[in-house]
Amino acid sequence: MGPQPSDGSFLSSSHRQDAIAEYRRDTQTTLSSAAIEALGSIRSVEDVAKHLEASEATFARFRHKNERLWSTLKTFVAPISAIASMAITPASVADYGTASSAVLGAVVHLLKACDEVSNAYDWVEQLFRELLDFSDRLGQYVGTRPDPVLRRKIVAILAVILKVIGRSQKLIRERRFREYLRVTFLGKDATTKKLIDDLNKVLGSEQRYVLGVTYATAQRTEEVARSTNETVSKVLDTLEDDRDKKTQAEDDGRLRNTLCATSAPADVEEILVRNERALLQGTGTWLEKEPFFRAWIRREAAILWIFGGPGSGKSFLSTRLIQQLKEKNWNEGGSDAVAYFFVKENSENLRDANILLKTLAWQIATQDLAFRKHAIAVCRQRSLTVTADLTWENLFLGYYYQNQNHSSCTVTVVIDGLDEATTETRRTILGLLKDLVSSPSTSSSRGGIRLSIVGRGSIRSDMSFQREEKRFFIQVSRTKNGSDIDSYIRKRLEELEILREMRKVKPGGLKKANREGSKIMKRVSEGADGVFLWAKLLLDSLMRKDLPQVEAILASPPATLDKMIWSVFDRLASDEELDQQVLRKMLTFMTHARRPLLFGELDLITSLPARQPNYLLWKHTRGKLSSVFELKFPDDKDPDEEEDRKEEVPGASDTGSETEVGDSEGCGSSPCETAENHGFDFSYEDEDDNDSGAEVASDDDDDDDDDDDDDIFSTSATSLHLAHGGGGDSEENSDSEEAAEDLLSHLTPSKQLTKVAFCHTRIRDFLVREGNPKSRRSEPLSIIPSVADDVQADIAIACLDIFRLELSLHDEQRFLCDYPLCHLPFHLDGVNRATVTMEKAGRIIEGLYWLFGTDRGTKCFLRSVSDYDEFHSSNSELWRLWVATDKYLRLVQSWLGSVESVRPYTSFDDDAVTWMLAAAESLEQFLRPAIRTASIEWLCQPSFESHTYFDKGEFPAWLINGWLTWIETGAPLPGQPDFDDFAPVTPERLEYTANYAGLPHDVHWHTLLGWSLMMGKHYSPAEAHYRSAIELFPAAWVALEGLARCAGEQGQNAGAISWQEKAIEALPAPLHWISGWLWPRITEWAGRVGAIDQAFESARKGFQADPACILAATTFLVQLREHGRTAEMITVLEELAGTAAEPRGANNLKSPSVPYNSLVRLFVRGEPIFEAIGWACAREGRPQFVLDAIDEALAVVDGGDREWIQVWLPYAAGRFRYTFYGLEESAVALLETFLQRLGQKSEQLQNTYAAERKDARNLLAQLYFDEAVQAWAKDATTRPASADKLKQLAVGVLTGFGDDYEGFDLFRADYPAMLWGRWLRDHKRADEAKWRKCFRARLLEEMNTVDDDDPANDTAGMSSLAVSLFHAGDRENAAAIMAILLRSVKVKPELDGSRDPVVAGGEKEAEGKYGQETGELKLNIEAASTAYCCNNCHRGVGQVAELFVCEVCCNKVNWCGECLALLKDLDGRRTMVHRMCNPSHDFYRAWPVPEDALHVAAQSFENGVTVRETWLENLRREWWE
Repeated sequence: MGPQPSDGSFLSSSHRQDAIAEYRRDTQTTLSSAAIEALGSIRSVEDVAKHLEASEATFARFRHKNERLWSTLKTFVAPISAIASMAITPASVADYGTASSAVLGAVVHLLKACDEVSNAYDWVEQLFRELLDFSDRLGQYVGTRPDPVLRRKIVAILAVILKVIGRSQKLIRERRFREYLRVTFLGKDATTKKLIDDLNKVLGSEQRYVLGVTYATAQRTEEVARSTNETVSKVLDTLEDDRDKKTQAEDDGRLRNTLCATSAPADVEEILVRNERALLQGTGTWLEKEPFFRAWIRREAAILWIFGGPGSGKSFLSTRLIQQLKEKNWNEGGSDAVAYFFVKENSENLRDANILLKTLAWQIATQDLAFRKHAIAVCRQRSLTVTADLTWENLFLGYYYQNQNHSSCTVTVVIDGLDEATTETRRTILGLLKDLVSSPSTSSSRGGIRLSIVGRGSIRSDMSFQREEKRFFIQVSRTKNGSDIDSYIRKRLEELEILREMRKVKPGGLKKANREGSKIMKRVSEGADGVFLWAKLLLDSLMRKDLPQVEAILASPPATLDKMIWSVFDRLASDEELDQQVLRKMLTFMTHARRPLLFGELDLITSLPARQPNYLLWKHTRGKLSSVFELKFPDDKDPDEEEDRKEEVPGASDTGSETEVGDSEGCGSSPCETAENHGFDFSYEDEDDNDSGAEVASDDDDDDDDDDDDDIFSTSATSLHLAHGGGGDSEENSDSEEAAEDLLSHLTPSKQLTKVAFCHTRIRDFLVREGNPKSRRSEPLSIIPSVADDVQADIAIACLDIFRLELSLHDEQRFLCDYPLCHLPFHLDGVNRATVTMEKAGRIIEGLYWLFGTDRGTKCFLRSVSDYDEFHSSNSELWRLWVATDKYLRLVQSWLGSVESVRPYTSFDDDAVTWMLAAAESLEQFLRPAIRTASIEWLCQPSFESHTYFDKGEFPAWLINGWLTWIETGAPLPGQPDFDDFAPVTPERLEYTANYAGLPHDVHWHTLLGWSLMMGKHYSPAEAHYRSAIELFPAAWVALEGLARCAGEQGQNAGAISWQEKAIEALPAPLHWISGWLWPRITEWAGRVGAIDQAFESARKGFQADPACILAATTFLVQLREHGRTAEMITVLEELAGTAAEPRGANNLKSPSVPYNSLVRLFVRGEPIFEAIGWACAREGRPQFVLDAIDEALAVVDGGDREWIQVWLPYAAGRFRYTFYGLEESAVALLETFLQRLGQKSEQLQNTYAAERKDARNLLAQLYFDEAVQAWAKDATTRPASADKLKQLAVGVLTGFGDDYEGFDLFRADYPAMLWGRWLRDHKRADEAKWRKCFRARLLEEMNTVDDDDPANDTAGMSSLAVSLFHAGDRENAAAIMAILLRSVKVKPELDGSRDPVVAGGEKEAEGKYGQETGELKLNIEAASTAYCCNNCHRGVGQVAELFVCEVCCNKVNWCGECLALLKDLDGRRTMVHRMCNPSHDFYRAWPVPEDALHVAAQSFENGVTVRETWLENLRREWWE
């Protein structure tokens, strides 16, 4: 459907009333209907003057006193008066007649407000000049037939004029108008900018309506339309022929950035491929026989609706339909594009309306070249695709509606699973399709778009369907998909183990197997009743059952999907091979956990409290439990297949041994199998197992064990021992370590990190419902976790048990403590303490006592913090839950306070109970153990040879400070601190914090306290502690380093170097790698004192000590740049690119591994090394591997969540590609990405990257301009896409493209606006009045910097003004300014004879008219020799024979004569390190200074520069009028 006309009465009345209301609010002026009616007699500017002069005596002879204002006012008011005269009908009087009278009345009030306000009349004159564009547009409408569209446009423009006048009157009343004197007001003022934005929206809407009307008229004149379309086709064909590979790549990049911003396109393709692989031959053939389907194929309906119940195989049907659409050409006379989307409720990217439409558009663009061109044009304006409505209107309707007569311009879209989308997405999509559903059943009315919507029947409740829905929908039923299900069942039955075994029996085995299979197939097919999922789950349960078990299951199959799910759990509950308690615990955590779990976490949970590994759990999860759980492998690599590949080693098995076949219940490829697979040997006896027999005997004799086994959350003897502080507090507890390792030793890291999820979300919903007695619908099962049993208590107990395993003391297993650390308080808070059993309450209190009341427990708690990756850790979660608030501290206190009530169920001694009761009453008593442990973590170390010294304990120090603040004030520290910065903490507070636990003041205490003081910039007390440490132990290398850092921060560079060298010398051999962090500091300090060689060698030594150290690598690269060692830098870059990134962290262990090399890591971290690396690459052949590393870093960053780097890195990468590699195409794409992302971020982040945004906009503007000029040179009949992009950068309001655009453009005062003006002037040959608007705002602001009261900005203001005048085409005045700037430059003697005769100093003053000027403007012009130098060879003015200024480039790009020749030579251009400028630009020869330019603006050069004031005023007047 085409665009619908607006409601004229609504638009007119709403705009008029809104404008009058806003005017009244801003001006506090009553503009009643009666007042407006009284002003209705004003029909001309003379009437305005008479009305004004007759109102008050002060306005007598107004016209004579303000001649310039009056002249401008006459021009402005004339069209408005003429519009008022057009109001002859009641409708027109009510609309623009009333509006124009209101505007004229507002003009009178505005002029009255200027009385006795200095400069007000000057500003009002300026305002009316800026509003002339609007009144001129109204003048164009005078004499035009006033149809409804025109009437709406007139009212909209008049409304904006009225609002602007009201805004101006308010500024005059508040005396705020002076900030807009002598600069453009419209666009600079945010309020008026918004008004113009709104006006352009209205005009754009009306223009689209006119286009729709025009198109409808063209439909009735078919021959004219055909001729127009043929002309358009020829133009498009010509454009396509001229498009080269470079443009195609750029277009692809633009499309991809807009349409493929998420992983949705790849995810959809993955789903399709997966479904195709599982699709059986012949599936869905019934669909083609459906009458409605055939009618849809003939385009008798725009949309085919396919409804089916859950599990009915709708996705496979969609897959089949997509295949058929691709394979068959169901569009007679042309090709049909096919697009598709699979909505998934568990993926945000696959349930968003706009992402859905963009994914479809991307698929169409890969098939339909004409659509691709259309999409590229649309995607040039991000505003056209920011919402689903806009994407649909601009990408789809905008293309297929206008091309519906072309049989080749068609598309068929399949959307599967729309019911799984959010309510908003469903209604959005269905709302967009409503016109297609309800339109007449002729193919032309649908513009070539045909859709199939596949989902559940619930979709119908989201909108009121029209008659088309009732005619063209298909319900998936058993009678239709029965054959598909039968095919599926038949294939699965071939895998049934019992049938495979039966057919092996001779004779007659095959016949018996076929007979039994036929019975099973019949029962399953009848029970499925059209539900694939029912059949799948039922067949899953039959796979390894014997014949009697199969018959028993088939005897009572489930009748519904919920009953089927219940039956799955019922069979699992009665499966004797499964540990029911383990399964129940798995279901408990999977149903009620607060985040998805890893298999390692689930395996660990199920091993408690017995602490026995579950060797078969992985196998059962992939087998018997596969109907419930699905696994997501790390990097999509199956761990079992990975193990198989590793075990396929020559000689790994005995060639003489036999291979057992069919042992599917064996160990398979798990780690229990080794290369020495020669059979079992049970004669082995472990010497360390002397006591094991006694233990076994004890277990056998202990009748209580059976009772313990009944409770899946019971506490083992070991845990009770630890609960009372057992196990000591040694560095590592060997028993704990061995127990922890044994629990998961059977799992490879890939298995531990495999994510577990329910195979269908309905299963989780079922468990939640059936676990609640109030909502339960089925018979309860023992394995389904019950809310009545307080699963929150069970999970809290399990979390505490995990803590008590002391996994946090082992780096490789610390990740298993993440869930308890981050989520224990929430589960603890969720426990219903009124109903929880005493036994469970006792276990919770036992765990809490151990965790918060013992040294071992608090140590495990604090060490549970783990690194998620190089940039994220869980310390922020610990702080948020246990320090930023006291909610959960008080919660634990309340649990401890109830110890007496559960004491009969615990083994607490009197001391433990006494502490708990005291801790419940006193927060200080409660936190004392944790504070003591945190103090030890902060201030204690085993020795200076320990790798743990890499961590200086900053986080524990902050924990203590935060907890002490709660104790002292009852309030938290404000905000979350930077844990590496102690500046907010006074040195006295740090001293107090360090002394709180009463630890001995040994060498480590002094060293680590000194470090914290140093990190707070408290250098004097830090140095005192460092010296105390060195007195106790002279080889304390950390204290030596600290003294060096303190000296360096205070500018004592020589002392800093000396101390740092001593620290390096004192480093123990095992910690030599730490010198990678120490040497770069010497580089910094040596550079400050000019020891260049020492700085370089120190950087080299740091890199050699630890290439993985970021500081060492970046310091060495920068030093290589400063010493000009390009070849060596490339060698270093190659080394980094060939080395896996293995960053060292605390405890001398690697941080979580990163799947990229060390060079990529530098970019991922955002290190400022692009200039140094680019400089070397440009000189050494521009190697590809560096670009590859940057591309990989971009992908890594986009997959993360660090907002700032996702914004900044595309900018840095784009700048790098352009500046050092000359790759304009990819640079443009990256810079566009940067601007797009930055525009979506917070104001704070936008301010942070304001300079980068300006640079990116300027560079893009230059590249757009150059590309547009090049395209224009090839074909001046087309509008280059790059020109539209340039305009989008140039304007400050919403805009449109094309010569017929009716909106009002307000241009920014920046470089893109000037380039757009240059484009309009030099290439589009636009009217002077049009292109001059692009320069006005900038020129006026720059002129103000020249004659303002600040002499410090004179040089910069004149320089910037020269650049703008060059762009504006005013070479004479630009050259005059350049002469002033370069007048004082001294010339090198050897160049003096070769230059043109110019005034290089001491010239006599100009005579004649220049000497007779009376107005003088004294300027403070600084020497320009450094500001103007060749950007390539860096020689300044006076060192070169000639200097040329580029008139097009933004950042004062200058060239000496020799380098300009290189720029214009292709081979010479390749030798340049930096890419800048374009040889096709215009260049001005600024040096030597031309004689005739010296006195155009300057009056005198004595004692500085004096400019004729009339020159500046004339220039200002020229650009105002």
